[in-house]
Amino acid sequence: SRSPLWVGGGTIWGPHPRSYAQKMPRKARRLAVKSALSDKVNTNELFVLDEINLAAPKTKEVVALINNFKFAGEKVLIVTDNDEVVERCARNIKGVKAVSTTGINIFDLLHYTKLFVTKSAVAKIEEVLA
Repeated sequence: SRSPLWVGGGTIWGPHPRSYAQKMPRKARRLAVKSALSDKVNTNELFVLDEINLAAPKTKEVVALINNFKFAGEKVLIVTDNDEVVERCARNIKGVKAVSTTGINIFDLLHYTKLFVTKSAVAKIEEVLA
């Protein structure tokens, strides 16, 4: 009953799902990140911090940091140099995302309005993009 020869049977050369996704070249991706970062600098949305010291590994500390800059309710992206404590403390706050320098991408740079970067992260970003 499932033979393609019978009525109601299978299709011989049926459709196969295909992905139409295209990969963007690495140089084009890096250029997009460079231009997004320069746009953040030109619009005064990038803030370089010496380092992010939290008194305790708590979400309240990151909220206090954002409130000190009076950015409550804004979308904030925090870029650190592999600081897992800050990443864990910020992941429970709505509108705030913390990533390491290896996880920075063009979507996050365009989606979040304010950008906090530590000095060590700036050095790594310059090393990769320069």
